[in-house]
Amino acid sequence: MIREKTMLSGKSSFKRHIDILTEIKNGEILPTRIMYKTAISWNILRKMLENLTAQGIIEKKTPEGNKRSKNNYTITKKGNTALNYLNKINELMNPQKTIKPPTTVTTTLDHIVENTEPLWRR
Repeated sequence: MIREKTMLSGKSSFKRHIDILTEIKNGEILPTRIMYKTAISWNILRKMLENLTAQGIIEKKTPEGNKRSKNNYTITKKGNTALNYLNKINELMNPQKTIKPPTTVTTTLDHIVENTEPLWRR
């Protein structure tokens, strides 16, 4: 059932983790701000923050003082390492092919001829 909901939302759990860690690393420490920046529902975000905290990837801090104090989150050294690995995996899974656009028609034809494998080699 959870898998179906993840598939319908269009964003994988893997990508959500990257988004959450990236926002925390970039200075978003309040859960509601993280929620808005990552476009993740509150219930899913709350569970993911609890999971990341339990693993020691992020640290939950509750300021002392008033009754309505807000929790905030910071990324740990382990979290920075994890984020670097997740970003590398994401790059490997989704390679960005950069194709240099040709400037003229003749260079387009030259580009096609140079980068096309002959039919007998296919």
